[in-house]
Amino acid sequence: MRLRLHEGSAVFAVDVDGGIDLSVPVRFDADDGRAFHLGPARTAAVQAGGFVGDVRLGGSCNCETHTLTPHGDGTHTEGPGHLLASRHPVRLTTPLVVAALVRVRPRPLGESDDDVAGNQRDDDLVVDRDLLETAWDALDRRGLVPRALVLATAPGAARRAQRFSGTNPPYLTWDAARWLRSVGIDHVVVDLPSLDREDDGGLLSAHRAFFDLPPGARDVAEVPAPRTVTELAAIDEHVPVGVYALLLQVAPFVADAAPSRPLLCPLVAVAPDAAVPTSGGGP
Repeated sequence: MRLRLHEGSAVFAVDVDGGIDLSVPVRFDADDGRAFHLGPARTAAVQAGGFVGDVRLGGSCNCETHTLTPHGDGTHTEGPGHLLASRHPVRLTTPLVVAALVRVRPRPLGESDDDVAGNQRDDDLVVDRDLLETAWDALDRRGLVPRALVLATAPGAARRAQRFSGTNPPYLTWDAARWLRSVGIDHVVVDLPSLDREDDGGLLSAHRAFFDLPPGARDVAEVPAPRTVTELAAIDEHVPVGVYALLLQVAPFVADAAPSRPLLCPLVAVAPDAAVPTSGGGP
């Protein structure tokens, strides 16, 4: 299937069939969670009267109750409501945006000039502004203005298998998060459990910088902008850096975060008045 994406005066066919799934699934048979010591997702067959929701146990169908914590069980998308007392669920004005995929190798904080606040150590591995800016400047953006950034810091296979709890994984600096906003990024996808340090004393400075929230603010007077952060993704190393369309599929939870499936889809330029096929084949 192909979709049409307008970007200024340019028109692109979005190859959804060729989309690359960046999600790590929620596993209900795992013996632990993936991050923040949140514990594994659980599932149990519904039992009511003579009904059992498990065909293996003689039930007529499978009907199960799932218990999960999106922030620690798999790929998830969160919005500013993650940090606010008033409830602001994840909100997308459009699920399809131009995205840039970059790869960086986190560096020790002691080798960076960036600001970090909250339990930091010089041997922490960070993604700083300089790393992002260098990767961005080296990227062929095809004259487009990406609104999303997909950040790969390790091979996808490693990220799918990794359990992050208690490992102090890499994180973004405050300056890196502010730089994302300075180039117009509204949606960021990372292969890390969080933009922030695993234990930063509750400051979440990179989240706050990206969502334009003041340090320590627990609420805002107006509805915050519909920006999103997608964490615990996995990006395979054979996927080339470049510009794509990001199709961000988010479960319709009325919550601060929800399981999600980001798809990175190739862009094919077409004439503005050309028909875009709705199924496979050339543009």
